[in-house]
Parts: sequence; structure tokens; C-alpha cells
Amino acid sequence: MLTAPTTQAADIVGAATRIGDDGSLAIHGQVVRLAGIYVPPTSRFCRTFQSPIQCGSRAALALDFHIGARLVYCDVLARDTDGSAIASCWIKGRYLGERDDLAAWLISEGWALALPDAPFEYVALERIAHAQQRGVWGFTVDRLD
Repeated sequence: MLTAPTTQAADIVGAATRIGDDGSLAIHGQVVRLAGIYVPPTSRFCRTFQSPIQCGSRAALALDFHIGARLVYCDVLARDTDGSAIASCWIKGRYLGERDDLAAWLISEGWALALPDAPFEYVALERIAHAQQRGVWGFTVDRLD
């Protein structure tokens, strides 16, 4: 008899009610920053086909679309000076028990960069996204002048 693999309990579980331009999530009113990544500023776009109209950076809109209505699970690794959680977050993947790492997804789509202390997998995903000119690697990012 096959059974579903057990999933360890996450520190924070809930719907992402807001996604910041920096890739941060708001879950139950708490700000959660994805560990190991930097989301560079990109142009702001608006989704006019939905009501209310939703605006945000390309990375934020892509992450919002990727998460959809699914629950987000986060393991808190540290706390930032502002009290926000720095965490490894995922959604349930297509396969039973599979974790879809949100930071890894952002990097693989070219919407985030791996920080120097990021896992090796993140660095490899960034190199692939760069070679394929995905996301920020395919266009000039906004300047903060």
C-alpha cells in the first residue's frame, strides 16, 4: 500500500496576501524574506485583466502568479533587524510530497540573483538562467537614480 510521505511542520504556513517588489511575502501579517536571494529592481507592470488591477515589479507579479491560491510553507532561518523572518519557503509541487522552493524558482526564471552565502544549487540555477537570458538577464533592469 502506498502512502503519502509525511511533511515536516513548517514554522509559518498560510496564503501570501502580499508580495513585495523585493520578493518578500506577507503571511498572516508577518513579512517573510526569501533566504539566499536578491531581487533586483525591474520595471513595474500592472495586470489590467483582473479586478482589482494589480501592479508590481516583474518578479513580484511572476511570483504571485506562480504561487496562485496555494499555501506557502516557510522554515524560519533567522530574523532581520526589522523583525521580518528570513526563511526558506516553498509550495507543494506537482508531485506528491514535492517541495517547490520559491527562491530557487525565482532564480531559475531569472527574477532573482543568488547571494554569496546561497546554496550551490542557487548559484547553478543562476548560471543557467543567465546563459538562457531569462528574466533580468534578458533585458536591462531599472536604474535607481
